[in-house]
Amino acid sequence: VMGGIQHRFIDGISANYAWDGVMIAMIAKNGIIGTVLYALFFGALQSGSLSLEFMAGIPSEFAMVLESLIVLSVIATNVVLQRAAVRWSTRQAESRLRSIGRESERSASGVSTD
Repeated sequence: VMGGIQHRFIDGISANYAWDGVMIAMIAKNGIIGTVLYALFFGALQSGSLSLEFMAGIPSEFAMVLESLIVLSVIATNVVLQRAAVRWSTRQAESRLRSIGRESERSASGVSTD
């Protein structure tokens, strides 16, 4: 962010709101309810990390690691489920085509014997 008084880039002035928003939107698949729930969860995780560092001496970066693991696991699960759905629909379509082929063979052989 270019500051008004300093007129230069100041590192650390923003709280990564854009990254958090993109991350939450990806996990929630742009759904309203999911976005609100994930935003509350990640907000609690980030604010709790500061007090966790103060009280227990655990670094606040631990919350970032947890966020990353959550994002990776949710997105990986979505990818695996999407691929499984594609495989299932492909198998269903192949099965339908085979049954249509069998029916046409039966009708063709039935016509030639009449």
